[in-house]
Amino acid sequence: MVLLDGGDSLAKKIKSKSGSGIGQRRAKARLIAEQWVESGLDAAAIGAVDWSLGRAFVSDLVASSNYPVVAANLVCEEGRRPFPAARIIDAGGRRVGVVGVTAGSLDGCSVTDPIEAAREAAELIEGVDMRVLLWPARADEADLGAREGLPFDFILDASGRTPRTDSQRSGDSWLLGGGIKTKSLGFTTVQFTGGEGFFPVDYAAVLEKEETKLRGQVKKSTAQADRAAKPSKEKYWRGRAAERQRRLDDLLARRQALQAGGFNTMVTRGLSLDDAISDHPETLEKVEAVKASFSGLDDASGAEVLSRPMRVESGPYTGTEACVRCHPTQYNQWRSTGHARALSALVGADRHRDEDCFGCHVTGAAPMKAAGFPVTIDDSAGIGGGNNVQCEACHGPGRAHIADPPRNKLVSSPSEEACRACHTKEQDEGRFEYASYLSRVAHPDPE
Repeated sequence: MVLLDGGDSLAKKIKSKSGSGIGQRRAKARLIAEQWVESGLDAAAIGAVDWSLGRAFVSDLVASSNYPVVAANLVCEEGRRPFPAARIIDAGGRRVGVVGVTAGSLDGCSVTDPIEAAREAAELIEGVDMRVLLWPARADEADLGAREGLPFDFILDASGRTPRTDSQRSGDSWLLGGGIKTKSLGFTTVQFTGGEGFFPVDYAAVLEKEETKLRGQVKKSTAQADRAAKPSKEKYWRGRAAERQRRLDDLLARRQALQAGGFNTMVTRGLSLDDAISDHPETLEKVEAVKASFSGLDDASGAEVLSRPMRVESGPYTGTEACVRCHPTQYNQWRSTGHARALSALVGADRHRDEDCFGCHVTGAAPMKAAGFPVTIDDSAGIGGGNNVQCEACHGPGRAHIADPPRNKLVSSPSEEACRACHTKEQDEGRFEYASYLSRVAHPDPE
C-alpha cells in the first residue's frame, strides 16, 4: 500500500462566519501531521490553505514531524528548494514515483508554474512502475496539465472537485480525488498485468457504451446542420458535430490501443469515515486533549455552557427577547427549527470550544469580533445576539431597527450567499440547496 495526500489537509479553508484563531488552527495541524506520519504517510503536498498557518510554522512542523512533503515548484531564498521535488516509494517490489507541487503565496519564496515544474520533476522518477502527481491547486489546472501531456499515470486532485468514487480520464492521466469533504478516503487498487497504462477493469465496456453515445450525438448534430435554415445555425451545428467527432476519434484510438497492447487494471472506490467506523481510541484521546486545550471550560457541564450570558448590551444586537415583542408568530415558528437549537447541538458534540464551529452556532460572532468584542464561548460578556442562530443572524442587527423601524429596515429574506457563509460544501457535503433549506426555516412575513 502507498498512502498519499494531495494537500490542504493540515488546515481548513476559512469561509464561514466562524474562523478560529491561529493558535487553534495550528494545534489541529500539528495533531493531523503527527497522525498522518504515524499512519505511514508516504508523500504529501502542501496547499495554499496549509500555508495560511504561516511559513515558519509549517516548515517547523514538517521538520519536527517528518511530514513527507514534495514540492517541485517552490524556490526560496538564494534559489534553495526547502523540499524535494519527488520521492520514489518501494511498494511490495513495485516502484512508485511521486511528484508534488504547491500553491499559494509565501514571503521569501517563489511558487513557480506547477505544470512546467511537474514536467521537469517527472525526469527524476524515470524507470518507475507508476507515476503519481500530487496536485493541491485548482482542479481545472490539473485537468489542463493532464491534457497538455504531463507524464503521470495518476493526478491526485485535492481541490474537492473530483469525486472519491470516480476515476476521471484526462489526457493520458487519471484524476483521483477525495470529494468535497475531508472525512473520506479514496482507494485505487492496481493489478499489474504487464500491459501499458492503467485502466478500470470494465473500461472496454465503458468505452463501448460511450462510443454508442457519441456516434448518436454526431449523427444528431449533423442532421441539425443539414436542416438548418440559417447559415449561423448551420455553422453552430457543424461545429458541435466536429467537436463530438474529435471526441469519438480519440475514444476509438484508445479502444484500439487497449485491444493491441493490453493494460494494467485498476479499481477505485471511496470510504466515508462515518459512524459505521469506530473511532481509534488512542487517536480519539489525542483529539479530545487538543479540544480541551482550546478553553478553560473543561469542567463546565453542557447546561452551564448554554446558560452563560451571551449578549453585549452596548452592541448592535439585541437578542430574540426584543424581537418577540413585535413578532411573536415568527418567534414561535423559529423555536421549532434547528436554528433555535444550534448551540445545543454543538455542545452535545463537544465542539463549542472550537472557533471554527462556534461562530456559526451563535448570533453575531463575526461582526462582533471585527468590532473588537469577545467572541469565544468563555467570554462572560457574550458575543452579540446570543446563543443559537437567532433572528438577527439572518435578518441583521436589530438595535437600530427597534429604535426607528421605518428608517432602519432589516433584511426580509437572507440571500443564498449569506446562508452559504455557514452552509459550506465542507459542512453539508454539497447537499445545501438554497430553496429547500430556506423552506425549513421560513416563517410568515411580519404584518
